[in-house]
Amino acid sequence: MPTPGSDSRPPVPRLTALGQGAEAHIAMGLAHLDHEDYAQAIREFETALELEPRMAVAHLALGNAHAKQQHYDEALAALEQAVKCNPDLVQGHLVLGLTYLRSGRKLAGLESLRRVVDLDPKLPVGRLALGRAYLELGREAEAATALEAAVALDPRSVSAHCLLGRLYASQQKTIEAIAAFQAAIRLRPALVLIHLALAKLYTQEHRYAEAIATLEAALAIQPSLVNAYVQMGDLYQDQKEYGKAAVVYQAALRIKPQRAILYHRLGRLYAAQDQDAQAIKAFRAALTANPLSAEMHYELANVYLRQHQYDDADAKYGTALLLNPQLALAHVGRGDVYFARGQDGEAEQAYRRALEWDSTRTIANQRLERLLLRTHRPGDRAAQAPKPTGGVASDTGEEAPR
Repeated sequence: MPTPGSDSRPPVPRLTALGQGAEAHIAMGLAHLDHEDYAQAIREFETALELEPRMAVAHLALGNAHAKQQHYDEALAALEQAVKCNPDLVQGHLVLGLTYLRSGRKLAGLESLRRVVDLDPKLPVGRLALGRAYLELGREAEAATALEAAVALDPRSVSAHCLLGRLYASQQKTIEAIAAFQAAIRLRPALVLIHLALAKLYTQEHRYAEAIATLEAALAIQPSLVNAYVQMGDLYQDQKEYGKAAVVYQAALRIKPQRAILYHRLGRLYAAQDQDAQAIKAFRAALTANPLSAEMHYELANVYLRQHQYDDADAKYGTALLLNPQLALAHVGRGDVYFARGQDGEAEQAYRRALEWDSTRTIANQRLERLLLRTHRPGDRAAQAPKPTGGVASDTGEEAPR
């Protein structure tokens, strides 16, 4: 019996125990491959091919050994030879197709995987691989058909359920995505990232209790999963359950005290409650961990502006714009600083710069209108826009979802 921590794989057999032919060398090579001794495995497969040059399974084994090392040119040469020697070798077309995909030759991969399905329409892994190929090519309808067929052939295929869930979610088919992720978790409960994806879908459907329960299940599996804490804290914050959100973020900080996103979330939490001193402290901590986030500089500037600390606000808006000149709301904030100081010309420039990056930015239109009225130029009006929705800026210059 192997001792704890020992290698439980069977030892590599002696060649004499297997015989002397090509099949024996293939068996030896596969044993070395199982032990990740790629060089010795390749030597055995090449010896088999010296004995029988047209042995398709030897070419397949050789190609697979090269593919495992990401030596794709050598792998493809061997795998192409395998299917040339035996055009009906299903496993050869399957490994060849997957290797094409991994090497970036997506169309070639698709053709090989179509051949797999032609040869064996009832092979679940063939349908699954074909679905992956269609996904990589952005052909979602065909991907869905292939993956649904994979699930029908093998309802216990975790990979097929996961891929279908992600595909349905990207298509806003939320109910179907939830069902796919639930099936994957039933089959393999330890899939923590699928728990996170499922919780996000529950949140979109306003099924908050199920979202929290799913995140708690993920943390029971992996207590150090910071993204689960972030997702849970965000959910509580969106529900205005600020106390619970703070507890969750603080718990995550005890696990990962240097994670900028956690201080950032705390900063937002305190800012939402007008606890500006704590918000400033949290945002500063976030920027210490990640000084290159335009979004965090912008949000700290907003708190300074609310406190009438105009110099600090101006400096932070400036830093945000150095990092991301397209951050329209930072231009608006800088305009507000200038407006408060009575620097109307600079304020107008800032508001118009925001509109250059986003001509539909409602808040920029409103601020510019206010400024023009103050400077007695009501005829020079900004374009009218819908009522602002609020929110915070993201590093793309858009309002981040709440």
